[in-house]
Amino acid sequence: MRARWLYRLIRRVFFDLGKSLWPLLLYDSIVAVLSFFVLSPVLSWAASSMASSDGRLSITNGEVLSFLFSFRGVLFVLLVGSLTAVSLYIKHAGMILIAWEALAGRPMGALRAVRAVVRRLPGLTLLGSYHVAAHVLLLAPFSVLGVLVYRLAFSSMRVYFLFLENPVARWVGLAVVSLVVAAAVVVHGAVYLHWVFSLPALLVDDRSVVSALAYTHGLLKGTRRRIGAVVLVLWMAIILFPFALAQGYHGLGGRVFARLPEEHRLVLPVVLTLMASYLAMSFLAEFLTVSVSSLTITHLYAHLRRARGDEKVEEMFDSQVAALPMPHGAPSPHPRRIVVFLLLGAVVAVSVAAGILSEFELRDNVKITAHRGSSFRAPENTLAAIRQAIEDGADYAEVDVRLTADGYVVLLHDQDLYRVAGVKKNLSDMTYAQVRTLDVGGWFSPQFRGEGVPLLSEAVATAKGRIGLNVELKVENAPRRLAERVVQVLHEHDAVAECVVSSTSLEALEHVRTLDPRIRRGYIVVQSIGEMAALDVDFLSVSARLVTPGLIDAARAAGKEVHVWSVNRPRTMVKFIDMGVDNLITGVPATARGLLDERAALSSEELLFLKVRSWFLR
Repeated sequence: MRARWLYRLIRRVFFDLGKSLWPLLLYDSIVAVLSFFVLSPVLSWAASSMASSDGRLSITNGEVLSFLFSFRGVLFVLLVGSLTAVSLYIKHAGMILIAWEALAGRPMGALRAVRAVVRRLPGLTLLGSYHVAAHVLLLAPFSVLGVLVYRLAFSSMRVYFLFLENPVARWVGLAVVSLVVAAAVVVHGAVYLHWVFSLPALLVDDRSVVSALAYTHGLLKGTRRRIGAVVLVLWMAIILFPFALAQGYHGLGGRVFARLPEEHRLVLPVVLTLMASYLAMSFLAEFLTVSVSSLTITHLYAHLRRARGDEKVEEMFDSQVAALPMPHGAPSPHPRRIVVFLLLGAVVAVSVAAGILSEFELRDNVKITAHRGSSFRAPENTLAAIRQAIEDGADYAEVDVRLTADGYVVLLHDQDLYRVAGVKKNLSDMTYAQVRTLDVGGWFSPQFRGEGVPLLSEAVATAKGRIGLNVELKVENAPRRLAERVVQVLHEHDAVAECVVSSTSLEALEHVRTLDPRIRRGYIVVQSIGEMAALDVDFLSVSARLVTPGLIDAARAAGKEVHVWSVNRPRTMVKFIDMGVDNLITGVPATARGLLDERAALSSEELLFLKVRSWFLR
């Protein structure tokens, strides 16, 4: 019985989609234009404004959580979350109104739907703020519980220690975290379900926000599991449909590119056509997911009201929803309108595609940094790794530096020496005389047994004239002291021009600039809140998951380079090379050098072909 009901629901949704295709399509287009020119800029401005205070950016790694749990951080989440929710509401609201009026036999045009949504914008904003606040309040106890679990089960050990030693605490902690996450998903899913139906209650019944919330609570009583299952299936389909469409189109494009002769006369028109059609298909996929979800919610809302004996709905929709037999086809929109819309869409898609093509740089200007030296072929942060980086053709070797108890600057990534030497002691508690006797190469391979912890001065001497060094300051306690000792070593070896300094500590980088403004400084970004490009540094060393074309454009506009870490797969290297990063930080510099050398030997036409294919398949 339930399967039959679900089948009839799907049939009705797609019938109404065909019946109201033109106003739905036009409304979605209007909202897309408004989003591009109004909503997105406002959201971006609000986010950057809230993330700034007294002229300083709230962008750090260790302080991100502190910011989020501060009063300003909570306001930031509420404001940005509310604006995001409202932008989503606007996209769905007009379609819900169009679908509801179609059910009642009163067709609504796109412009009328826009006006109706604008009139209800204060209510939509209040409703969005309520739901974001509800999610934040409900997330708070789960966050506190998660922090407590971490402190009790994990904080006394290094992460790598947990995986190497496999203590019981690891499994207990993971089990508790899994239960907390599952509970959070269920609770927030219930809040989301409440939102789904309070939106049409606000729109079609013209209720106040408080009235819509109260009415929805009673409407869902006793049916939450059934309706929740339908909404879950709906959103799974919504998530999978664009993904499947994109994968299919990528496969088609890959086959076309593989068979296309690499001649400029043929490449450009085919590339332009494929890019334009891909952009059009992406818009179509987004339209279908939003419209089908809006129509489904509208029908479910009508079903819930009828199930509660709502006489108004019974009278309005009995003939349209219940009495008539299921239709076998949907009326088609006016052909002329569709043709005009498709022509306009084609012009926009071709224009956007041409704009993207015009921004491609035909020659790569990318440097290679060996992460901790060539750390896939030699033990990290050793002289052997630096020598291997030189052999692999890297432009720089990145090394991590720390201070021993007696003030020597040595190469070491972790606070302690357990992972690389089996010694459960912090470096800051050991003298250099104690450290220099340790073997930090045998763990990697027997052939490197006896490799010791090098001084920074030894690393600089090894690299001098052969490779640049990216010296990462690992600061936990004394950032200024470490910065002073590093600058001193670089001066002693006359290596300022060949080295750069990077760190997650802005204090350490500012002190380096005070000591010697000639030294190029880079901020390492693991997490971010705010505008990275506005930082007073020479380059940004950014985690691969945070690098976007927008970030690269913003950094270039600010005169800064973007270095991306850690990129070890050839396909990912190609993606970031074509995206326009300035430096690849990788554990396999030989692979990156091989890719760049191959591309340097290509003609301009061949390189254009590769860059467009990379964009398309990405």
